[in-house]
Amino acid sequence: MRFLFSFLVVLAALTGVACAQNDQLVISAEQSLEWHEDQQLYIARQDARAVRGPLTLEADLLMARRWAKDKGISEKAGQRSAIDLVTAEGNVRIFDDKQKLVGDRATYDLDKGWIRVTGAKLCYESQGSVITARDSFDYDEKAQKAFAHGKVVALHQGHKVKADKMAVTFRQNEAGRRELSMIEAWGEVDILTKDGVLARGDHAVYTAHDDMANLAGHVRITRQEVHLEGDRAVLQFGSGESQLLNEGGGRVRALLPSSGKGADSQ
Repeated sequence: MRFLFSFLVVLAALTGVACAQNDQLVISAEQSLEWHEDQQLYIARQDARAVRGPLTLEADLLMARRWAKDKGISEKAGQRSAIDLVTAEGNVRIFDDKQKLVGDRATYDLDKGWIRVTGAKLCYESQGSVITARDSFDYDEKAQKAFAHGKVVALHQGHKVKADKMAVTFRQNEAGRRELSMIEAWGEVDILTKDGVLARGDHAVYTAHDDMANLAGHVRITRQEVHLEGDRAVLQFGSGESQLLNEGGGRVRALLPSSGKGADSQ
């Protein structure tokens, strides 16, 4: 089996599948690496791995297509394209030195630089931020942006954000390290700060550089016994300050605890 594995890896390298260049793909596996020439299909089984530049995709089973039939490329003799699609099944792990994404199934469009992961216990981690979701994760390599759908929960610097769907944008800092830049959330958004402030709305945008969130749509803010309601709110997590704004939907309101006693209680 070891001899067969080694032979298949060499064969793959000779046919152009395994290549050390950053814009191409290296495929390996513990059990076997199959090449179906008539279908232009490669199948890697057991502890399978696909590496492209700094990104690694691992799974129990990997399948890589060489022909881009669904993208309008004709099948003329000798006309071939590089592998354009990798699918993965079972214990999927996608990572580089700055991030990790896990799930049950994955689709990786190499041309677009787009990855979709589905399955149970979806989890994305990057530079201390952790995001979980129920339905799916998408990651755009070129835009450095992640999208999560279905009961999404994001943890960042002690803050927790819950929403129906979420988009997370990253950027390179001055040291060349990737860090979280912005979180945008939609649908029944809950923000629980590390200081115990609970803010709710329909839409929220959190910017990491100023540690601030803007909420819009049926905004409610609760801290202990204090309740605030309005159209829009600005939360300054660093200072713990909150600003409630009215955009024509009605008066802003504050429900405050009172220590006074009514006249009929005397």
